[in-house]
Amino acid sequence: ILWLTPMDWLALSIGRSGSQPLEYSIMRKDSPFVSKKSIHLDDLYDIPLLVSRQRGYNKMAHWLNQNESRLNIVATFDLIYNAAILVKENVGYALGFDNLVNTSLESVLCFRPIEPEIQANMYLIWKKNQILSKSATLFLEQLQNQMK
Repeated sequence: ILWLTPMDWLALSIGRSGSQPLEYSIMRKDSPFVSKKSIHLDDLYDIPLLVSRQRGYNKMAHWLNQNESRLNIVATFDLIYNAAILVKENVGYALGFDNLVNTSLESVLCFRPIEPEIQANMYLIWKKNQILSKSATLFLEQLQNQMK
């Protein structure tokens, strides 16, 4: 996603980083949905949802926008970490990417994929013509090699 700003000095480079399943449901391990391998889109109508305020432009955002009046969206978030805290407190189920919050054995949270699977193209964005440190350059090169 690239948006224009009034700052003429801001130029961005964009590198495509592949695609991955777009949405997962983050839930408590004591949720009734834990026994399911995946959560179907129709299951989302009956549960309190936490959704990203920055939905972007993808199939899931389109689906959410088309069905918003039928969904029980109880909160929006900017950072998935904040949504995870609300899920821990049993406020609802968050929609987000896998592997961004702690779902280890010690955690009360787990992920379930949303079905049908929706793929999202991911992009890495950085300031164009930015002089990068040696470690940042190496990091960017490693990411670019992984994307090939």
